[in-house]
Amino acid sequence: MLAEMLTVHPAYQGSGISEAFLNKVFGSAIEAKCQSFMCLVFSFCMQTKLDKFGFPVLKETKYSDWIDPETGKKTDLLLSPIHTRAKMYDIRVPPPA
Repeated sequence: MLAEMLTVHPAYQGSGISEAFLNKVFGSAIEAKCQSFMCLVFSFCMQTKLDKFGFPVLKETKYSDWIDPETGKKTDLLLSPIHTRAKMYDIRVPPPA
């Protein structure tokens, strides 16, 4: 299973929606007998949440290190101070009891 993005409208942030969604995703993964799923996370807030759960990071890419494959040069991405990297998580799903 591959999950790429989860965004909650600012008016509803902090109300537990993302946690409820993640619990549903984990439950569905277990029911589908998935062994693991990958999350490619761009959101700083979601990275913080997954880091708190203790999920292992497979790869972390700093946007400032990205090199344009056509020019071979770094680009000026004009990023916000908190959105500076992407992380890929490999989340192992426990087998059903």
